[in-house]
Amino acid sequence: MEYELYKSRSYRSVIVTGLGYYLSHFRHFIKSTWKWALLFAVFFAAWAMLMAVQLPAVTAILMHEEIVERVGIQTETAQSYLMVACGIVLTALFALVVWRLIAVKVRRCMNDLQSDSTSSLPRSWRQIVGYLIKPRHWGLLVSTLLVSGMMLIILISVCCLPGIILGIVHFLAQEGVLNGDPLGMPDYMVILSAITFFITGFLLVYLCMPILMMIYYVYGSEVAFEREKLK
Repeated sequence: MEYELYKSRSYRSVIVTGLGYYLSHFRHFIKSTWKWALLFAVFFAAWAMLMAVQLPAVTAILMHEEIVERVGIQTETAQSYLMVACGIVLTALFALVVWRLIAVKVRRCMNDLQSDSTSSLPRSWRQIVGYLIKPRHWGLLVSTLLVSGMMLIILISVCCLPGIILGIVHFLAQEGVLNGDPLGMPDYMVILSAITFFITGFLLVYLCMPILMMIYYVYGSEVAFEREKLK
């Protein structure tokens, strides 16, 4: 398969080429990003535990209290809710920062694998983003992300099924406790859930990484198309 970056392609060709390039150099991408993948996994595990264990309980408390007869919220409940909500938002923001760093690492790795410097990606990641957000490039970009996103959702649903199941179990358990039922979950479930969410987060990095390759190939395709127009 030809992996030339600056070549005009359709969205199907971009998806196939990006995925093929990722699978062909999978070991290189692991070596260059595994530290950031571990860091993202930590943030993802923290975020998932807050979502699965804390937020359902706090939200259910608010609903059971009927938001203090629909007049106000008790101070302790409001503080708990705000702390959990802020924790989720901050953890998600940190995870986005880590993903931005992963995108830069992938770009550098792709440039290192290029035999010809003229076919390398720009050194500035912002240059790529600034180029692709222009409306004239949205057609290829949106088509690529839409089709590849649907494929990715199916893959994630299968590979991350244990984490999804554990999240549902925690939600139902917390709801039962608020209704007066015993927790019914062994103590080790919290640790098991954290480990499962950590592994899920690590897998998510390498499941989603081909999307970065496809975005970079969209950039190369649009640049090549504009060069051909100028000629």
